Amino acid sequence: MKQPLSQKVLLSASASTVSLTSRFFVQILLARLLGPQGMGQVAYITWLAEITSVLFSFSLPSTLTKFLAELRGAGSEKHVPVIARWIYVRYVVLLLFGATALSFYLIWVYDPVCDLFLVLIAGMLLMAKGLESLNSSYLSGRERFDTLARINLTGSIVLLVAVAFFGYLLKVKGAVLGYLAGAMVPAACSLLFFRQKSVHEIDSSLVERIYKFAIYSWLSLLISTLIWSRTEIFFIDRYWGSAAVGIFTVGLTFSSIVQQASGLLSGAFMAHFSNLVGAGDKDTINRHYRIATTFVAMFSVPMAFMGAAVMPQLLPIFFGRAFEGAVESAMVLILPSALSFSFIGSSLVYANERADFIFLGGLAGALMSVSAGFLIIPKYGVLGAAWSRLIIHTAMIFLGTWFIWRVLGFSFPFRSLFIISLASVISATCAFGVSLSHVREVLKLAFSLAIGLGVYLLAIKTLRLLGQEEKEAFKLILAKLPSPLGKNFERCLEWLAR
Repeated sequence: MKQPLSQKVLLSASASTVSLTSRFFVQILLARLLGPQGMGQVAYITWLAEITSVLFSFSLPSTLTKFLAELRGAGSEKHVPVIARWIYVRYVVLLLFGATALSFYLIWVYDPVCDLFLVLIAGMLLMAKGLESLNSSYLSGRERFDTLARINLTGSIVLLVAVAFFGYLLKVKGAVLGYLAGAMVPAACSLLFFRQKSVHEIDSSLVERIYKFAIYSWLSLLISTLIWSRTEIFFIDRYWGSAAVGIFTVGLTFSSIVQQASGLLSGAFMAHFSNLVGAGDKDTINRHYRIATTFVAMFSVPMAFMGAAVMPQLLPIFFGRAFEGAVESAMVLILPSALSFSFIGSSLVYANERADFIFLGGLAGALMSVSAGFLIIPKYGVLGAAWSRLIIHTAMIFLGTWFIWRVLGFSFPFRSLFIISLASVISATCAFGVSLSHVREVLKLAFSLAIGLGVYLLAIKTLRLLGQEEKEAFKLILAKLPSPLGKNFERCLEWLAR
């Protein structure tokens, strides 16, 4: 029996929430244990593992999600196991090449003071993170978000405990070892899902489509990685050192929270849209895209603006006075996360097999990112990296929105986004005003957030954001929440829509 979209969204959100929470506390642990210098070294090594994994992935995880969901939507469930195994075997081989390449790079960069133990951990981390990604893609493609949530919970607990224990004992090496331990849980689970066999063979035309989609998705992913990942870390480390990388990483933490919070709300949509594409239901896709974009924007936009408003109090409370220098850049870095509702649009583009647009459109953004790395970051450092990131991300999201609206022909909720943005600016202004008062920092932060939230809710009610269609769709999602939490949210929804 197929799950309704509301249940998919809630389960996907649950799966991502535990991962998001654990990673936030891991960042705090690293900041307190290692300081800016040590945290910068950990951030650089983990970033290298992530970027190398992308380079050698051939975009097979997203390919797996797309085709599993599409086949299930078209009623071809019998081909799911064979496609999963077919992709899994090739992906493991690619990861082995990637781990070897990363090891040689680290030896070359850090020679003659290279720590071979650290090189070994970094290579294993790349393998584990890659298998974690494929496991998540497999479960998302099969829409088994309940299983994904349980795996994420277990992995997150292991991650927190391992980083705290090994980080305290071994500092930088221990922190990287902790990341490896956390990734090993979903990586090990991936072995179980791909043991299943099938007597069916993959049709040659399907193999051709898989290769075509994977190639375009991979090229698009490489370009997107230059724009959306922490590419600035490479240039900051080169021109300003590890301590500056630590400052930038902390500044980026709150932006990542907003983005990942939006991602956890939209994590089910690529599989969902692919399912609908397989069924040929464009009207439902159009309606769900519009409502989902509004739903995610209701959270991402105010979180970003209010986060920037209270950042002078927020960041030192969590990360300590050693990172006060990250406040200004963090205020800038969190602003692009307001546009995280674009995750819904990205899922729609991939589901329609238009990764070619992401590649071609992203090429210009990648060139701008690399240019900023060579021209702006050497002179202006972390703050220059923050401002260039804001400008480039905003330009790329506007381009993607235009493509979905004018080329793919799906309606974009312009009115809803205008109301949400206006309400968010008003609430952030009020929150910033409260933050200027002369009271204790913790109380100031609490009052600022409370007043900002109240003003935001009142503003979207006054401006009549929610129509009957949005109200009914949101009620379906809230109905899946446990009582009395769901009941309280539902009463708030009724008040907002009244």
